Amino acid sequence: MKFEKNAYIKIAYFSIISIVYSYISSKIIEHLNIDENNIGGIAFKSRIQEIFVGLFFGPIIETLIFQLAPYKIIFYFKKIIQKYLLKKESQFLGLYILISSILFAISHSYSAYYIFLMIIPGVILSYSFYFFKKNYTYPILYTFLIHLIHNLFIFISE
Repeated sequence: MKFEKNAYIKIAYFSIISIVYSYISSKIIEHLNIDENNIGGIAFKSRIQEIFVGLFFGPIIETLIFQLAPYKIIFYFKKIIQKYLLKKESQFLGLYILISSILFAISHSYSAYYIFLMIIPGVILSYSFYFFKKNYTYPILYTFLIHLIHNLFIFISE
């Protein structure tokens, strides 16, 4: 499998947006004096488990469940929905991003703060999946890599 032309540039672009968001949100949390213990997260048993789950297992499973599955379901019912409700492609994109990002955020239900903080990464990942699905051959791989890079940034910055 070979990276398609300019795919790595788009992966970098989406990753940078995600990392900038994480940096800004961490500064806002710091400024508001929110105790990080109130935000929560997964309690890993070891650093190796954290690397495996946080960088590989989590991103691929979450890409399949929270980006691919909602995309397939929404676009499977496109003709029915189009007949009664949504007429434009942009409306389907909005519905997909809304559902995908909310499911993604809720799956990170370590705290209300954490759920709220995960909405924007959910939007970035769902839009990137849609973008890669429309323009490239490997949307699952490319979205997984964006998620991995985002988590790697978090991992390194801890």
